[in-house]
Amino acid sequence: MEFKDNLTLERLPDAMSYLLGEIADIKTMLRNRPGSQTEPVEDQRLHGDKELAKYLNCSVQTINQLKKKGQITFHRMGRRCYYLRSEVDRDLQVESRRFSKGRK
Repeated sequence: MEFKDNLTLERLPDAMSYLLGEIADIKTMLRNRPGSQTEPVEDQRLHGDKELAKYLNCSVQTINQLKKKGQITFHRMGRRCYYLRSEVDRDLQVESRRFSKGRK
């Protein structure tokens, strides 16, 4: 349907239905594109040092040391630090590679 040139008040409901259908199609295409099957960011977020310490099975002091040394990525909102699982996993994987090169 083409509403570009001759959109009138009477045709507005049809135009809205058409646009909503187009939006639904775009959403479906975005959901089905390759690489879109990752977790939403909200599901990845770890709230605070205690939760990250529990996730990594270590102490809060260890988390503070990792932050201070710049070995893990964190995001600050006010006084609180937030972490993304994917970033922490990536950071610690890189660290473990650094430490394991000399050992056998």
